Amino acid sequence: MKRRLFVCILCVVFTCCLTGCWDGVELQKRSVVLMIGIDPAENQNHGVKVSLQLARPQSFGSTPTEPTNTEEKRTVVVSQEGEDAADAIRKIQLSTDRRLFFGHTRAVVIDEQLARRGVMELIDPLLQSRTTSRETWLFVSETPAIDVLGYTPALDAIPSTYLSNFFENRLLLKHSYEATLGGFHQRLITPGIQPVAVWIGPADASLSAPRIEGFAMFSGERLSGTLDQEQSLGWMFVANQFPKSILAFDCPDHQSSRFLVDVTSVKSTIHVRSKRGSRPQANIALRVRG
Repeated sequence: MKRRLFVCILCVVFTCCLTGCWDGVELQKRSVVLMIGIDPAENQNHGVKVSLQLARPQSFGSTPTEPTNTEEKRTVVVSQEGEDAADAIRKIQLSTDRRLFFGHTRAVVIDEQLARRGVMELIDPLLQSRTTSRETWLFVSETPAIDVLGYTPALDAIPSTYLSNFFENRLLLKHSYEATLGGFHQRLITPGIQPVAVWIGPADASLSAPRIEGFAMFSGERLSGTLDQEQSLGWMFVANQFPKSILAFDCPDHQSSRFLVDVTSVKSTIHVRSKRGSRPQANIALRVRG
């Protein structure tokens, strides 16, 4: 009898130690954020304009055809201006009846002008959030970020999914994590390594997605310049990376002929030499296998 009583007491005590969904929110009360766009504020020199692409779950049951009116769109874009990104997101939260959920956010698009001022203040709320994935793509846009959120591809019911797959297939980086929020922050806090992001331009007329121009190069948290696709390829070789696609090179003796190389490894060696009072110079030796 005493043994059974002891077991019952243990069961009651251990039950109090079990975890539960104390902070769970019903799906009907969530507003799923698929993409985030950040632009300069229209009426403020120091403020920002945050645009969120929100899913409309009730429209996902229809066939993935091109929407004809607002009611048939599977996403909606909501924008607010604020002193910073956190303030603008708070205003969006106050204007909607559902709690914003960033667990399915696939991309963050930052206007090029804002990136030159610094991006950590913009992405820090996302990095500190426990729901936002660190594998979310980070883009610097030549055009306003809100325009990127407005693309409506006909091949996928969810625009962010189509754009994410499109970027992943078109991106040259072998280690694509370096072009995400987590990769950006990891490179930023690593001594001697500067972060990068994907540089995108206006939409291609034949595609329902923006064109990948190359890479946006940062000095610390500030955008310092951009590299086109040819320059980006050279940077990847220097960084001991290589593209996923086959490369074409001109023949040394016959410039009109080309040969293809499926690169399997790259090894770079950098020797920096600098004289007092002069600009530093570097000799870079590359060994490419393929």
